Amino acid sequence: MRNAMIQTNQLGISGGEGNTQFNVSLGYINQDGIVQNGNAKLYNLRTNIDTKVNERLDIGLRSGFDIKTAKSPLMVQEIYLQSCIAHCLIMAPIRPQVNMLLLG
Repeated sequence: MRNAMIQTNQLGISGGEGNTQFNVSLGYINQDGIVQNGNAKLYNLRTNIDTKVNERLDIGLRSGFDIKTAKSPLMVQEIYLQSCIAHCLIMAPIRPQVNMLLLG
């Protein structure tokens, strides 16, 4: 186990003219895991646009897109174990201890 750092970056642009307003934001998060060689990265994009058609009607569009990648030292034969702690929680206490990295 180790101390884990988190890096967060956000960039946002907004503006508009007349009856139309917009907002665009980009984000990036890099989080190291508390287990050696584990981390997660998240990239996101958000867009909003609003326009006032007339006094009784406003139209808006909101969209978002996320990409997340995660790496764990406990990846064995394409079985992804969420974390060391999650792995301990799903294991029955009566099962024998097995080194999964030596399985073949």
